Amino acid sequence: MPCSICHFNGHNRLTCPLLPKNQEEVAGTTATTPDPSSILELQKKFEVLSKEKESLRLYTDRLSDSLVRMTAQASRLENEVIAMKKANVLCDMELRKDLAGTLFDKKEGIPDGVYLELMNKLRI
Repeated sequence: MPCSICHFNGHNRLTCPLLPKNQEEVAGTTATTPDPSSILELQKKFEVLSKEKESLRLYTDRLSDSLVRMTAQASRLENEVIAMKKANVLCDMELRKDLAGTLFDKKEGIPDGVYLELMNKLRI
């Protein structure tokens, strides 16, 4: 059954946290006026924490910018590696064709078994 004061479950009208006498119990202390020195101390702590928060925000912004730059650089390098691999394959195929042409032109001077073995290893 819900409380008749706040209409929440878990307590009744005698123990409702909205009643002034129960609010002090919920808070754990009685309401007192704060000490001016504690207010100054809290303000100083707040200023220090604000500065620290700002420096951490700047640091995370720099890290984020670095991450974006590094990701772009990694992508460029990956594209370069792919292009180099393609160029290497093309160069390799061209070299094999040249070598096969030279072997074919000089096959009269090469023993048959050696010529066939070399051509098989080239696999053009």
